[in-house]
Amino acid sequence: MAKIDVDGLEIDYELIGDENAPPLVLTPGGRYPRNTAGVPELGQLLAKAGFRVLLWDRPGCGASDMAFTAESESVMNSDALVGLVRELGLKDIYLVGGSAGSRISLMAAARMPDNVRKIAIWWISGGPVSLA
Repeated sequence: MAKIDVDGLEIDYELIGDENAPPLVLTPGGRYPRNTAGVPELGQLLAKAGFRVLLWDRPGCGASDMAFTAESESVMNSDALVGLVRELGLKDIYLVGGSAGSRISLMAAARMPDNVRKIAIWWISGGPVSLA
């Protein structure tokens, strides 16, 4: 597994699959790390389906730095995701996430619309405030 500096935060990540395949970012929900049961397995299936899958630990989750760098956790995490994509040089990405991962995926897509091909999200949590 690897770590990379993203705007002063150490972010833990793993890339799996063919390096020439289209990049797909998988963001788990809750405050679960990337090695939570089911996440690596889904990542492997997506890699076998023809994607280069980025599994990552958001700030305050798993092996990434703990931080309070924005007005909300969702803003901080989406900014970290945008920075991670930038630092890794990923282009034309697919964003996939559930629950909190869905909010982060939507917010990241809004911050880099020219670099997102498609979004797959489920179980958007947080009620009306998060949806807004």
